Amino acid sequence: RVKPFAFKCFHDIVTDMASKTVQLSVRISDTDAAFLASLNIDGANTPSEKLRAILKAERERQTIGGDASEIADLVRGMMRAARRRVRGAERAQKVRSDVVMNLYERVPELAGFLMAGPTKESRPALAEFEAALVADLYALIEETLSIALVARNRVYDEAVAEPHLSPVLDLVALIKAAQPTTKGTK
Repeated sequence: RVKPFAFKCFHDIVTDMASKTVQLSVRISDTDAAFLASLNIDGANTPSEKLRAILKAERERQTIGGDASEIADLVRGMMRAARRRVRGAERAQKVRSDVVMNLYERVPELAGFLMAGPTKESRPALAEFEAALVADLYALIEETLSIALVARNRVYDEAVAEPHLSPVLDLVALIKAAQPTTKGTK
């Protein structure tokens, strides 16, 4: 059984009415205290600074509007530690994956766009939203499939795409077969 760890925290809380300092005393478990101590947040070194940063990030997350780029920045920030770990492992192993790094860039953009949603609740706005999303999705598919075309792409395993190509090529063949043909072409 873990005993609660008494942890005094003095920090500023900005309220809607005015800025004032509020003294807080919180009790957290040994596990949470160890996690807080090990947490790496830019510009936050002390437990109080880390808690302020966590509160600020959560406030931003909850109040973020419908701006896709703001949401993408938030998602990118959430993925920052994982991306750093992957880049560190890549440096240690002297490898790099364009696919992995591209996904770290594209996923936040797609998530931001999806979370922001359409600009209006109208059919044209929905169609515009869908068209932009499909364009981004197909760009990602094209970028991902390109690893099968270039013999020496920057990937961890040069055969990474091989098991997935056959079903994709089968789908492409079906799509081509379903396309209406124009006179004089097949």
